[in-house]
Amino acid sequence: MDFRRIMLFGALGLVLAMLWQSWVQFQIDHDPANPAAVANQSGQTAATSVADDVPTAPAVVSDVPGTAVVAADTPSEPEVEMGGRLINVSTDLVNAKISTQGGNLVHLELIKHPVSVESPDEPFVLMHQTNGALNVAQSGLIGSDREYPNHTVEFQSNQSDVTLDSNGEAKVVLVWTAPDGIVYQKIYTFRKDSYQIDVEFQVANNSATNWTGFLYGQLKQTEIRQEGSMGFLGRLPSYNGAAIYTAEEKYDKVDYSEISDEPLNVSTTNGWVAMLQHYFVSAWLPQGSDSYQLYSGVSRNTVLPEYRIGFKQTQP
Repeated sequence: MDFRRIMLFGALGLVLAMLWQSWVQFQIDHDPANPAAVANQSGQTAATSVADDVPTAPAVVSDVPGTAVVAADTPSEPEVEMGGRLINVSTDLVNAKISTQGGNLVHLELIKHPVSVESPDEPFVLMHQTNGALNVAQSGLIGSDREYPNHTVEFQSNQSDVTLDSNGEAKVVLVWTAPDGIVYQKIYTFRKDSYQIDVEFQVANNSATNWTGFLYGQLKQTEIRQEGSMGFLGRLPSYNGAAIYTAEEKYDKVDYSEISDEPLNVSTTNGWVAMLQHYFVSAWLPQGSDSYQLYSGVSRNTVLPEYRIGFKQTQP
């Protein structure tokens, strides 16, 4: 029995841009080494279909190290219903909820930013999952030779309410044990005075075979329509939709119609994916110099079309 501990880190930051001007400056001259993600909901998570939103794993050519054939983002999982218990996280800047179903970030409130001038005590909700509408951050591991903890599996955790500790960190640890005995930990780390959230996977390979897997992260949302007033922000034009960054092509918007018309398929070793909402941005930023595929898709077997933008590793 192989008891080696295999560690796979996906430090996926979440960086928040508050104003459109700041985001423009960021896209022009900021090295993509800081961006990231955020989310919303209370009680139990609302049910929604996730039949076709798990990305397919690359087919690795085993005798040629470091190469992979990237498969299309086609349906590869049976239809399941989102549920799970919610774990509450509170810091000095955000209130967040993480679902044990998939270990997804499904709710995030920005404490320092009210929803409007008229409601100064009501925090702006950036991520949410309720009444058929959603804006969530999902992540997981995929592969082809065993069962993996994608964003639909049911994790276990003994945590319910998490706050900042004496070191200024709030950690949420979720555990999933695969049928073959491999134990996976998915760990969220929130920090004081920061909108960045790190997501880390740890893999304890207790099986008799070598482990290979691929990290992915995606942002999923229904189309956001502007409603009501956001103070002076409500008077400025804004973009709601997806965006990507690569070192080769730089910043590029990917609107809902583009996602509907043709799935994105971009290879890079230095990039990120994002969703923009009003004057806020949530993004997955994979760390390191691994090869990634940036992808998009839309699910239509739901109350509202669910658009997604994501990345996945193409090398183990």
